[in-house]
Amino acid sequence: MTDSKMEKYRMLIWFILAMGYLIGFFHRYTLGIISDILAQEMDLTAVHLGAMTSMYFYAYGFLQAPVGILSDKFGVRIVTTVGLVSMGSGSIFFAISDGMIMASTGRLLIGIGAATFFVSILKMVAVWFPPEQFTKFTGWTALMGNIGALLATTPFSILVGYLTWRQSHVLFGVITYILAVLAWILVRNKPEDKGFEPVNDIEEEKAKFKRDNFRHGWSNKEPGVLGIFYNYIYNFRWNDESVRVMDCSLSFSYPWTIKEYGC
Repeated sequence: MTDSKMEKYRMLIWFILAMGYLIGFFHRYTLGIISDILAQEMDLTAVHLGAMTSMYFYAYGFLQAPVGILSDKFGVRIVTTVGLVSMGSGSIFFAISDGMIMASTGRLLIGIGAATFFVSILKMVAVWFPPEQFTKFTGWTALMGNIGALLATTPFSILVGYLTWRQSHVLFGVITYILAVLAWILVRNKPEDKGFEPVNDIEEEKAKFKRDNFRHGWSNKEPGVLGIFYNYIYNFRWNDESVRVMDCSLSFSYPWTIKEYGC
């Protein structure tokens, strides 16, 4: 019975955190749907839209390492709850924005919140689930993110048709606040906090990782080469200006397709 209760509880924790990850991915792609509307309402140029889109990625990229450190120090519960509050506040702040600065600030807050999830979920899975299930739940987490990206396309376009883009972002902000409350009430950093037996000896796993893998990771050239390549393909020179491929595609691919092909 105890094992059954633990199985259900850890699945509940994972689902709450995975929903936060889904919403973070959703926000990553929403500007592609509403970029034309934003340009008209706020008198924004393509440069403004690109900069606004970048705010999410700057926050998300820079915070990945700090999030890992904070998750180890303060626990997944606090980190993800703060992340959800930040993401919900950013969504509502973006919804009430009347210009470039407010909208960019909202996107920055969304990016800060979204950055707290993937690493935290990996930490949660490592603590709550047996080692043989780690890869499975990493895959399921990635799937939840992709579902969020899909929701930011046609479903979001339909929602904006029924509501306005501002009302839609307020709605998602409220949903995110509800998730924040659930995370604070239900998420626990380790099974012992809920009275369950520990699943893995985390301290032993940490020591083993540092001893066996850390030196190998730094001595292997492939990760460094891949990292440089990854950053290079996302940044290139175009007409003497740095253009982010993802920013460009997220902000302009949807409206360009609509105009070019009359979809």
